Amino acid sequence: MLIPIIKFFGTGISTAIAPGTMPISQMEPDDIRKAYILYIGAGAVAAGGIISLARSAKLIFNGIRAGLADFGAAALKPGRQR
Repeated sequence: MLIPIIKFFGTGISTAIAPGTMPISQMEPDDIRKAYILYIGAGAVAAGGIISLARSAKLIFNGIRAGLADFGAAALKPGRQR
């Protein structure tokens, strides 16, 4: 779906748009995929990972804090052999 959209809107542009090396009007579908679609897909995967990490950050930090508290409580128990 993205390749036809890029081709439609990029046909009127006579110069290459980074990261492409040739004008879009001269590109075949495989050229558009290599020059633009792969980067869009990689960016979407990275954005999804960052958003997931941000949404679960509170849970991660609470888990780390609880684990360290349990570790500290176990170290302070009487009768523990060292």
